[in-house]
Amino acid sequence: MKISIKTNYVLKIQHLIYQWGRISRANSQHRSLLIVGNPRGFTSQTYMIARSVTGLKEVFWSAGEVLNADRLRNSSAFWFWHLKAPAAMLSFKRHRPRSVCDQAYAAVEASLDQIPEKGYVIKDVCYPQLVHRYITQHPNRFNVIFVHRDPRKVSISIKLKGWNHSTEAQELVRNMYDDFPFIDADEAIVNYRHIPEKLHSTFGYKVRYINYLYGDFLKKRDRIERKYDEHC
Repeated sequence: MKISIKTNYVLKIQHLIYQWGRISRANSQHRSLLIVGNPRGFTSQTYMIARSVTGLKEVFWSAGEVLNADRLRNSSAFWFWHLKAPAAMLSFKRHRPRSVCDQAYAAVEASLDQIPEKGYVIKDVCYPQLVHRYITQHPNRFNVIFVHRDPRKVSISIKLKGWNHSTEAQELVRNMYDDFPFIDADEAIVNYRHIPEKLHSTFGYKVRYINYLYGDFLKKRDRIERKYDEHC
């Protein structure tokens, strides 16, 4: 009996839904994933890809960025109020008031404490130093992975955005997370298997492979790479 094209398509969709559900259920019992990196460092893309290939849940109010005050400005939760202070800038200053840093850390700690211990994925580029302090004090709280991107590309991208984030700050953060497993952004933009393989081999997450290297992704990647070449 010949299966129609429509039936075959429906069966494929049903199989994908089943596979997605199976992977998601398996990973719901795994420790939540924390992605850390520098601003403009391919962390948003890594977050979306990681969520897609593992089925880990996202924290609904922030698209993963649980410490980004701009994304949380409408929240009434008490700990988010502290994140509206310029702690991101303060955390990169060598001579900053200890009381201010402690206040900022208390806000970060209160925020991260709200994340379920299993089955979720979050990311941070706003307070990486304070997050490092948190995971040092809570070493078994999250699976932590750092996104490494060529610092020259990060600097150019930040400059094009008109943001103020020094190369010194980038290097400080990168060195701080040097002992953590990492995603290579330059590899991820040419190899769609890199991120799922890293998450599986490092943390044991069940994964599926999704080829995102087509269409708009490639157009945007190539456009950005041309900008880097122009500014280097």
